Amino acid sequence: MISTLRRLFGFDYADGHNLPPRTRRGLTFFYWDAVFALLSDSSSVNYVNLFLVSLKATNAQIGFLATIVQIVSAIAPLGGGAVAERTGHYRANILKPSFIARLFWFMLALLPFMPLGPAAITISITIFAVRAFFFAWLQAPWTAFVGKLVPTEIRASYLSMRNFGGGLATIIGTMLAGWIVTIIGPPGGYQVIFVISGIIGMAAQWAFSNIPFEEPQLAAQPAPRFKLRRIIDNTMEMLRRYPTFARLLVCDCALALAVGIGGPFIQVYQVRVLGFSAGIVGLMVSGEIAMNIIMQRVYGSYVIPRFGELRVMRFLRPLTSLVPFAWLFATTPAMGIPIVMLAGTLWSGHELSSFNTQLHLTPEAGRANFIALHMFAVSLFAAIGPAIGGALVDTIGFFPLFAVSAALRVGAGILLNVMFKHKTAH
Repeated sequence: MISTLRRLFGFDYADGHNLPPRTRRGLTFFYWDAVFALLSDSSSVNYVNLFLVSLKATNAQIGFLATIVQIVSAIAPLGGGAVAERTGHYRANILKPSFIARLFWFMLALLPFMPLGPAAITISITIFAVRAFFFAWLQAPWTAFVGKLVPTEIRASYLSMRNFGGGLATIIGTMLAGWIVTIIGPPGGYQVIFVISGIIGMAAQWAFSNIPFEEPQLAAQPAPRFKLRRIIDNTMEMLRRYPTFARLLVCDCALALAVGIGGPFIQVYQVRVLGFSAGIVGLMVSGEIAMNIIMQRVYGSYVIPRFGELRVMRFLRPLTSLVPFAWLFATTPAMGIPIVMLAGTLWSGHELSSFNTQLHLTPEAGRANFIALHMFAVSLFAAIGPAIGGALVDTIGFFPLFAVSAALRVGAGILLNVMFKHKTAH
């Protein structure tokens, strides 16, 4: 019992392996980085669309934000990955952009004090997009950082346990933020949660900066001049040398398009059609996260080690279509609870499998560039989805939109099974 509690709360992640004290210390601080970071994000990111709704943003504007965020999320990792690989400074390319991004929550908290009128929507969208750029910049070096920090033999178990702790923090942050907004009301409620998010985000900065980590010793290299032809040639060479990674990239792009068409509008549907309050929406999000963190441990400790990442991902991907399809029949919060629990069950295993598969299919040398390429391609397709959804939702309505998203998710699942028909294990 004591051993389980120590692992749950970040004090022991050896998982039966004899790890050096330095590695243990790094894994502990990395755990608390997740707790603080997800507590910060859950207090704010989950309410971005609701904040825009409170400012009287249209469905098209909300879809536009999702599209812009995906576009900058596609571009930024290329820079972050290239700089990290050229300099070998993974930590700096994580800490600096994350610090800048977290400062934007304080800027958002000041907006309601300014007599901006409708311009407040445009400024808010701009701030969210710039913040997304900085967080996307660090994703490629962050993934490479994880590959070096977490020993391979405990990676699935450790990451699922880290996600468990972060998930608990997310539930707490989401529910508290939802009730704060409900009790105080807009815009004051959103101002409070944005300030809280910024403060807790700085705690995440502290935890990450304390992780002992030796950067690769690389000779100083001049920054390469930008040449589109060189980028294209390097990309084609990467895909040619690693065809399995190329197939995964195609499949993930298809899924990103399918999810992007309907996913960003589920919360909008809950508020504008079903009449859910911010507190109820927070409860829905928390229910999904609760199931997610429970199933993360099941997948990480038992399912994935037994069946392998690709087999689990092949099984779960087409089943994600059940989520938008189920919302077609929900009319009350009670009916939404089993839907969000289903979503948590499906996406927890899929996301863990997907992340581990990316690490498994990319070489350690140059991994940040591979992850950047993956994020670039997937984010571009994820940007197309909300643009289509935002244009269609006011014309055809939420029900047909969710039906289209569900059908495309099934297609993405079939594509993955065809592409990896004979790839069922590690």
